[in-house]
Amino acid sequence: MLRSFCDEVLSIVRQWTPKKRYRKNKHAKYCDELAEFIREKLRKMQQNVPFGVPEEHYVKREGGRSRADIEIDGRIGIELKVDLKGKTEMDRLMGQLNHYEDEYNCIIVVLCGEVREDTADELRYKLKKRYGATSMLAFGFGPQKPRVEIVRVKEKSQSRKKREMTEKTRSPLDIQFSPQSAKQFFDQATKWGRSLINQAKKGHSYYNTHHHLSLKNGEERGDKSENGA
Repeated sequence: MLRSFCDEVLSIVRQWTPKKRYRKNKHAKYCDELAEFIREKLRKMQQNVPFGVPEEHYVKREGGRSRADIEIDGRIGIELKVDLKGKTEMDRLMGQLNHYEDEYNCIIVVLCGEVREDTADELRYKLKKRYGATSMLAFGFGPQKPRVEIVRVKEKSQSRKKREMTEKTRSPLDIQFSPQSAKQFFDQATKWGRSLINQAKKGHSYYNTHHHLSLKNGEERGDKSENGA
């Protein structure tokens, strides 16, 4: 039952996308937003129970020095890190998780902001090395270590920035057409081409006509001059 609830909370956390990318008091604001998101999702789960009495759950922020950033039912701890980088921050996180081992049966580490891929890979390696063998916990075998999971959060502003960079670096000739749009483009280009040719012909005809009239008028003026003389 406990493991199942951990899976449910993990699923909820994976659905979370921050409303914005915070610049000030980032850690506290991300934690507050995530806690409220989890609280609302659990409330809806309780309302959707068709039979029996739904389980009551509570979500708590900052349970204390030896507690995680977000605590659920006193059994699940969520530790949120913003812009995790460097050995010092990594060692501090591992030390916090070491304190949480006696407090929670399930720990979820949430990574927000800018986190390098090699940093995330190193953290996964360390957590797997320490907490990898957790599959037998529900049956009481093996060392009583908590289940630990990592969730990387993608922020909306990051996705928008990536799209903007892609647009800036895209070649003007890097255009993909479907067969239908390609035919429409070709037909329109052909129409424009014909229009330009017709305009060029009209211009050429206009030039020839006026040039001919100019020559003719010049000759007539010349003849009159000679006759007058």
